Amino acid sequence: MNVRDALKAVFFEWFSGTNVKNVEKISRGVPEKDKLQALVLYASGLSMNRIAQLFGVSETSVLK
Repeated sequence: MNVRDALKAVFFEWFSGTNVKNVEKISRGVPEKDKLQALVLYASGLSMNRIAQLFGVSETSVLK
């Protein structure tokens, strides 16, 4: 058992009945498909404000 696995076991032990491997599968962030689509839209001339409206996010998050 390496340090990473040990830390996961400690941090996620309070999840009753939840396997640590299942917790790892929780997706966070934006899928790559959406990032590429936003990039193509921006390269096509669409403004960042309009891209943010289409994706339902803030204008500053389009920059990220």
